[in-house]
Amino acid sequence: MAAAAAAVPPGVTAAADEDHTVPGSPPMPHRYIVAEEGNVESAKRRWAATCDWRRDNNIGASLSRPNPLFFHIRAHYPHF
Repeated sequence: MAAAAAAVPPGVTAAADEDHTVPGSPPMPHRYIVAEEGNVESAKRRWAATCDWRRDNNIGASLSRPNPLFFHIRAHYPHF
């Protein structure tokens, strides 16, 4: 099943394939431009803030860190 294309609000002129990169960050998803109603500069600021937050909180490694409450939580949920 193909993913549905995001609805583009009126006035959004930035194309999804245009290069809207933020230096030092991964490529910006088009959904940031849509969320900012086509304002590319505002979308870049939002994307840069997201990347900074992910870097500051080490989100990329969150699944590889042990959870100190894992066994306590597991005891209260059925598992097979």
